Amino acid sequence: MTEILERIAQHHRLVILRCLTERPREEITRLLIVWTLATLPEGIGNLAILQDLVEGRGHPVTRDQVATAAGWLADQGLAVADLGAAVPGVALTAAGADVALGRRQVPGVMPLPSSAWLQDAMRRVHIAASMEDIDAATSWLRQHGLVDGTAAAWWPVLPDAADVAAGRKVVEGVKRPSLGASALTAAARLAGDRLRGV
Repeated sequence: MTEILERIAQHHRLVILRCLTERPREEITRLLIVWTLATLPEGIGNLAILQDLVEGRGHPVTRDQVATAAGWLADQGLAVADLGAAVPGVALTAAGADVALGRRQVPGVMPLPSSAWLQDAMRRVHIAASMEDIDAATSWLRQHGLVDGTAAAWWPVLPDAADVAAGRKVVEGVKRPSLGASALTAAARLAGDRLRGV
């Protein structure tokens, strides 16, 4: 029975990593920007600081991508962007703070991950997990350096996590994705990139 429970736990860990890494890249970037702004004094940061802090969360991003995301967030009323200034900057609005804290969801911004969000995402791929299972899996992922353990309600994915979720790297204790699942994910990402003109 213990072996079966460990195999189920390995599946849970993989699915959680996939839920956290397989969102459209721009949705993750937007969430990381509002979340980062919420951690800065007065919710204000320039593009250089935002780029550095977002990259520090294991999400490589260019200054232009930060500027594009900031402009989009401003268009949605989640931030105020002064992109034409000598030192371009962004300030979080009250609505943006609500998104950063998980009190509000906005299409185009990855929802702030929580145990409830992960449970719902896992159900969509036909995997049932209790809150205790999810907490145990995220705790294991933190201990093994695949998600950041410094934030209570937010599990920013660290660089190796995307490789583990895609099957490019193997970590003992995380189920390796099937070849079919990896191929479907790669095809969906390629199609999405082409539709977005990337």
